[in-house]
Amino acid sequence: LGLGADSNTPDRWTEHISEFDDILSKLNASSAPNSTVNSEDEERDKDVEAAGKKKRKRAKNLYTKFKKHKNLSSLSEKELTHIFGESKQESDSSLPIPLEQEKSSSIEPESKPTEDLSGIKTVTSSLSLSEYFNLKKTAIRTEN
Repeated sequence: LGLGADSNTPDRWTEHISEFDDILSKLNASSAPNSTVNSEDEERDKDVEAAGKKKRKRAKNLYTKFKKHKNLSSLSEKELTHIFGESKQESDSSLPIPLEQEKSSSIEPESKPTEDLSGIKTVTSSLSLSEYFNLKKTAIRTEN
């Protein structure tokens, strides 16, 4: 049946309910002076929550600024050249080749550039290493 219940009196359960309600009301009344402490805790919790929201909002704003400035599709071609500089194709075709480079290229025998493998350009030449560097030394000496 339960704690404190008798089988002799079946209507006693209503008395238990009323006693339980009385106990709860006494507990609530005794915790009323502590309500100021609870309200201070609640205020502190609200402040912490507001600070957390402010941090998240600031982080979101920084992220959106980052994404906005990273997007280069809205920039003009002139702005892009200011950011990245001139491309190699434009700079190579617009600048004349100095005479010194023409002389050094005429000294060197033909070399064949091979396929571009993952950004690495390999050049095969008929010269050995010692011959190549001897040609470079003589080219430097003739310049001076």
